[in-house]
Amino acid sequence: MVAQFTYRKGWSELLGLISLPYAELYAERKDGSWMRLGGLVDSGAVISILHYDYARELGIERVEETDVKGYIYGVCRGRREVTRILVYVHKIRLRIGEEIFEVRVGFAESGVEVPTIIGRLDIFDKYIVQFDDAKRIISFMKDFSKISKPLSEPRS
Repeated sequence: MVAQFTYRKGWSELLGLISLPYAELYAERKDGSWMRLGGLVDSGAVISILHYDYARELGIERVEETDVKGYIYGVCRGRREVTRILVYVHKIRLRIGEEIFEVRVGFAESGVEVPTIIGRLDIFDKYIVQFDDAKRIISFMKDFSKISKPLSEPRS
């Protein structure tokens, strides 16, 4: 087991009080220190999304200067409709437990309030990420030998 986290309570206008898979990760600043970076683990999100201000805190001064930028669609804080969000993709170093690795993240454009979303890109390919809704625990594991076989073979 690399790391395990307990779900956190959240509020949904539709459903009321709910439990959400939340993980405490750490991002490395340019000076080598670590910044706590907790967020919602979202297996439906391709890329991890961070607030624009986090880029500055990590030492990325020119967020807009990147070869990879584009729009994603999601729900922002305080809005009910799906919103188009410009993101600037950068590589940062993350730590889960004692494991350190590079991951591509999208920093949302300045002025857009987004929650921290931990998506699949560069993370889910390194770990078995297990959501245990019954126990309200999310686990990041490395032991691929414990993966159960699928009930049926994938279709061609």
